[in-house]
Amino acid sequence: MSKQIPLSQGKFAAVDDADYDWLAKHKWTYDYKGYAMRRSANVTIYMHRVVLNASGPVMVDHVNGDGLDNRRENLRIVIFGSGQFNPRYPKQPPVPRTVLINPVLTPLGPEEESDWEGCLSVPGMRGVVPRWSRIRYTGFDQYGDPIDRNADGFHARVVQHECDHLWGKLYPMRMTDMTKFGFTEVLFPDIAADEDD
Repeated sequence: MSKQIPLSQGKFAAVDDADYDWLAKHKWTYDYKGYAMRRSANVTIYMHRVVLNASGPVMVDHVNGDGLDNRRENLRIVIFGSGQFNPRYPKQPPVPRTVLINPVLTPLGPEEESDWEGCLSVPGMRGVVPRWSRIRYTGFDQYGDPIDRNADGFHARVVQHECDHLWGKLYPMRMTDMTKFGFTEVLFPDIAADEDD
C-alpha cells in the first residue's frame, strides 16, 4: 500500500507505508521540475533521493516517469563496473564505471553465452548463467547525459546482471542447469574468501 504526502500547489507525493511516517515529519513542496522537495540550510533535498539514501552525483530514476511517485518499487538506479580488474573475475577485462538511469537493454542477435556468476546478494555461491552475447544499452548518466553503448562478452554480462536487480531478478532465477550452482569455496578453491562476494 502507499500513502500520499501533501505538497504545495495542491500536489501529492506517493510513498510506501513504511516510509510515510518519517517523510511526513517534514514539510515538502512541489518543485517546478516535477519532484517533491524541501529546503534545509539553503540546500534542496529531493524526496526520491532521500527514500533511496542516494548521495553525491548518483541519480535516481522514476520507472513510470512520474517524479511524484516515490514508492520504492518506482525508483531505480544501476551502477556497474569499476574501470579496474576485478579479483573475483581475474580473467575478465575491466568494465568502465557507469551510472545508468532508466536502462533499456536490447539484444544484438539471438546468441547467448553461459558463464559463471556470483553476486553480493547471494554470498558465497556461484552458478552458470546464460546471457545475451551482445547487447545495446541506453539510458542516462548521473549528469543527465544520454548513454548509448554496445557491449559484448563480460561487459554485456555485467550490465545484464546489474539491471536484473532493478527488475527483481537474481542470477539463480536465470539459471537453466542447477547442477552448475554451488559454493564458491568448493567450485573455485583458489579464490580467497575476501575476494568473493
